[in-house]
Amino acid sequence: MTIQQAIVNYLLEQSNVTDLVSNRIFTNHLPQKPEFPAITIRLVSADHGRNLDGPNGVVRARIQIEAWSKDFLESQDIAEQVRTKVQGYSGLMDELLIRSCGLEEDIDTPEPPDDDSDEWFYSKALIFSMLYIESIPAH
Repeated sequence: MTIQQAIVNYLLEQSNVTDLVSNRIFTNHLPQKPEFPAITIRLVSADHGRNLDGPNGVVRARIQIEAWSKDFLESQDIAEQVRTKVQGYSGLMDELLIRSCGLEEDIDTPEPPDDDSDEWFYSKALIFSMLYIESIPAH
């Protein structure tokens, strides 16, 4: 299981999040013709720990969780609901053991219309640093 899918499954269990976005939580990007509001989750980077014997199973990852809406305040509210559920989390998240999760950055990223309309899309990106345990590959 990937860290992205573990986060998707975890957020789908959080009613304060699903009350706002239903099941519209995606990995990497929004679908072609998305319904809003929605959330995307992507892996920014991952450092897989190692020692003299090889991989040690510890991963430090940067994860971006982005709340999307056609309404600025709604995107902010969704991001805040996500932050309250993810920041400081430790324990099992689906099949992955999360050791720590801290919020590094939050960024407002409005998207202008790509047609002649006045319809903007608003997103709030939260960048988390997560330390988790992965299975160690056989040697």
